[in-house]
Amino acid sequence: MANVINAQNGLTTTADSSSDLNIQAGGTTFVEIASGGLNLKTAGTNALQVDTSQQVTLPKRLTLPAQKVKVNQLGSISGAQAIDLSTHTIYTATITAATTFSFTNAPSSGESQVVYLRLTNAGTGITWPANTKYAGGTPPTLTASGIDVLGVMYDLITTTYMVFVIGLDVK
Repeated sequence: MANVINAQNGLTTTADSSSDLNIQAGGTTFVEIASGGLNLKTAGTNALQVDTSQQVTLPKRLTLPAQKVKVNQLGSISGAQAIDLSTHTIYTATITAATTFSFTNAPSSGESQVVYLRLTNAGTGITWPANTKYAGGTPPTLTASGIDVLGVMYDLITTTYMVFVIGLDVK
Protein backbone atom coordinates (compact mmCIF):
# COMPACT_ATOMS: atom_id res chain seq x y z
CA MET A 1 0.00 0.00 0.00
CA ALA A 2 1.26 3.45 -0.86
CA ASN A 3 1.37 6.02 1.92
CA VAL A 4 0.46 9.63 1.36
CA ILE A 5 1.25 12.43 3.75
CA ASN A 6 -1.06 15.31 2.99
CA ALA A 7 -0.56 18.72 4.57
CA GLN A 8 -4.31 19.00 5.15
CA ASN A 9 -5.39 15.43 5.92
CA GLY A 10 -2.33 13.84 7.51
CA LEU A 11 -1.19 10.28 6.67
CA THR A 12 -3.41 8.15 4.45
CA THR A 13 -2.99 4.85 2.64
CA THR A 14 -4.02 4.23 -0.96
CA ALA A 15 -5.28 1.03 -2.51
CA ASP A 16 -2.35 0.50 -4.93
CA SER A 17 0.21 -2.20 -4.20
CA SER A 18 3.34 -0.01 -4.13
CA SER A 19 5.33 0.90 -1.05
CA ASP A 20 5.76 4.48 -2.25
CA LEU A 21 5.57 7.48 0.04
CA ASN A 22 4.21 10.74 -1.35
CA ILE A 23 4.16 14.09 0.41
CA GLN A 24 1.39 16.34 -0.82
CA ALA A 25 -0.01 19.78 -0.23
CA GLY A 26 -3.36 20.80 -1.67
CA GLY A 27 -3.61 17.48 -3.51
CA THR A 28 -0.32 18.05 -5.39
CA THR A 29 2.61 15.69 -4.78
CA PHE A 30 5.88 17.50 -4.01
CA VAL A 31 8.01 14.60 -2.79
CA GLU A 32 7.74 11.04 -4.07
CA ILE A 33 9.85 8.28 -2.53
CA ALA A 34 9.62 5.03 -4.46
CA SER A 35 11.67 1.88 -4.93
CA GLY A 36 13.31 3.57 -7.95
CA GLY A 37 14.51 6.58 -5.95
CA LEU A 38 13.43 10.05 -4.89
CA ASN A 39 11.63 12.67 -6.98
CA LEU A 40 11.17 16.29 -5.95
CA LYS A 41 8.37 17.90 -7.93
CA THR A 42 7.17 21.38 -8.74
CA ALA A 43 3.75 21.87 -10.30
CA GLY A 44 3.47 18.09 -10.72
CA THR A 45 6.67 17.84 -12.81
CA ASN A 46 9.92 16.23 -11.63
CA ALA A 47 12.38 18.97 -10.71
CA LEU A 48 15.05 16.69 -9.24
CA GLN A 49 15.44 12.93 -9.36
CA VAL A 50 17.80 10.74 -7.33
CA ASP A 51 17.91 7.08 -8.35
CA THR A 52 18.99 4.12 -6.22
CA SER A 53 22.62 4.45 -7.37
CA GLN A 54 22.54 8.08 -6.12
CA GLN A 55 22.67 9.47 -9.67
CA VAL A 56 21.11 12.94 -9.61
CA THR A 57 19.13 14.21 -12.60
CA LEU A 58 17.75 17.69 -13.11
CA PRO A 59 15.06 17.22 -15.77
CA LYS A 60 14.43 20.95 -15.99
CA ARG A 61 17.01 23.70 -16.36
CA LEU A 62 18.49 24.85 -13.08
CA THR A 63 18.62 28.60 -12.54
CA LEU A 64 20.81 29.97 -9.77
CA PRO A 65 20.83 33.54 -8.52
CA ALA A 66 23.80 35.72 -9.47
CA GLN A 67 26.69 35.28 -7.06
CA LYS A 68 28.63 38.17 -5.60
CA VAL A 69 32.35 37.85 -4.96
CA LYS A 70 34.66 39.74 -2.64
CA VAL A 71 37.09 42.14 -4.34
CA ASN A 72 40.25 43.33 -2.61
CA GLN A 73 41.47 46.60 -4.13
CA LEU A 74 45.14 46.60 -3.19
CA GLY A 75 45.85 50.01 -4.75
CA SER A 76 49.40 50.83 -5.88
CA ILE A 77 51.82 48.10 -4.86
CA SER A 78 55.45 47.02 -5.18
CA GLY A 79 57.80 44.77 -3.26
CA ALA A 80 56.44 41.74 -1.40
CA GLN A 81 52.70 41.24 -1.74
CA ALA A 82 50.80 38.37 -0.09
CA ILE A 83 47.52 37.22 -1.65
CA ASP A 84 45.33 35.61 1.03
CA LEU A 85 43.31 32.94 -0.76
CA SER A 86 40.83 32.64 2.12
CA THR A 87 39.51 36.20 2.05
CA HIS A 88 38.78 37.33 -1.53
CA THR A 89 38.10 36.00 -5.01
CA ILE A 90 39.31 39.00 -7.03
CA TYR A 91 42.34 41.19 -6.39
CA THR A 92 43.04 44.45 -8.23
CA ALA A 93 46.33 46.34 -8.13
CA THR A 94 48.46 48.86 -9.97
CA ILE A 95 52.08 47.71 -10.06
CA THR A 96 54.48 50.60 -9.47
CA ALA A 97 57.77 48.65 -9.34
CA ALA A 98 59.04 45.06 -9.18
CA THR A 99 56.57 42.99 -7.14
CA THR A 100 56.94 39.54 -5.63
CA PHE A 101 53.67 37.73 -5.06
CA SER A 102 53.12 35.02 -2.47
CA PHE A 103 49.96 33.07 -1.71
CA THR A 104 48.72 32.31 1.79
CA ASN A 105 45.95 30.16 3.25
CA ALA A 106 45.76 27.55 0.49
CA PRO A 107 42.58 25.46 0.48
CA SER A 108 42.30 22.38 2.68
CA SER A 109 43.09 18.90 1.44
CA GLY A 110 40.57 17.82 -1.19
CA GLU A 111 39.70 21.40 -2.16
CA SER A 112 40.80 23.67 -4.98
CA GLN A 113 40.29 27.35 -5.66
CA VAL A 114 40.70 30.00 -8.33
CA VAL A 115 41.34 33.69 -7.64
CA TYR A 116 41.52 36.41 -10.25
CA LEU A 117 44.10 39.17 -10.52
CA ARG A 118 43.39 42.42 -12.38
CA LEU A 119 46.80 44.03 -12.68
CA THR A 120 47.58 47.43 -14.16
CA ASN A 121 51.11 48.06 -15.51
CA ALA A 122 52.31 44.62 -14.39
CA GLY A 123 54.97 44.39 -17.10
CA THR A 124 57.36 46.23 -14.79
CA GLY A 125 58.32 42.92 -13.21
CA ILE A 126 56.34 40.27 -11.38
CA THR A 127 57.97 37.41 -9.50
CA TRP A 128 55.79 34.41 -8.69
CA PRO A 129 56.32 31.86 -5.88
CA ALA A 130 58.73 29.02 -6.65
CA ASN A 131 55.91 26.42 -6.65
CA THR A 132 54.03 28.13 -9.53
CA LYS A 133 53.31 26.56 -12.92
CA TYR A 134 52.35 28.21 -16.21
CA ALA A 135 50.99 27.23 -19.61
CA GLY A 136 54.04 26.17 -21.61
CA GLY A 137 56.18 26.32 -18.46
CA THR A 138 57.03 30.04 -18.78
CA PRO A 139 55.50 32.95 -16.83
CA PRO A 140 53.33 35.18 -19.05
CA THR A 141 54.77 38.44 -20.36
CA LEU A 142 52.56 41.11 -18.87
CA THR A 143 51.70 44.58 -20.21
CA ALA A 144 53.95 47.47 -19.14
CA SER A 145 51.23 50.06 -19.65
CA GLY A 146 47.78 48.52 -19.54
CA ILE A 147 45.55 46.01 -17.82
CA ASP A 148 46.13 42.25 -17.60
CA VAL A 149 43.67 39.76 -16.12
CA LEU A 150 45.06 36.51 -14.72
CA GLY A 151 43.69 33.49 -12.94
CA VAL A 152 45.55 31.66 -10.20
CA MET A 153 44.40 28.14 -9.43
CA TYR A 154 45.59 26.18 -6.43
CA ASP A 155 46.10 22.63 -7.69
CA LEU A 156 45.37 20.21 -4.87
CA ILE A 157 46.99 17.27 -6.69
CA THR A 158 50.44 18.84 -7.03
CA THR A 159 50.00 21.45 -4.24
CA THR A 160 51.21 24.12 -6.62
CA TYR A 161 49.76 27.32 -8.02
CA MET A 162 48.90 27.54 -11.71
CA VAL A 163 48.86 31.02 -13.26
CA PHE A 164 46.88 31.37 -16.48
CA VAL A 165 46.15 34.34 -18.71
CA ILE A 166 42.55 35.43 -19.09
CA GLY A 167 43.43 38.56 -21.04
CA LEU A 168 46.53 40.65 -21.80
CA ASP A 169 46.38 44.38 -22.53
CA VAL A 170 42.61 44.39 -22.00
CA LYS A 171 41.04 47.56 -23.44
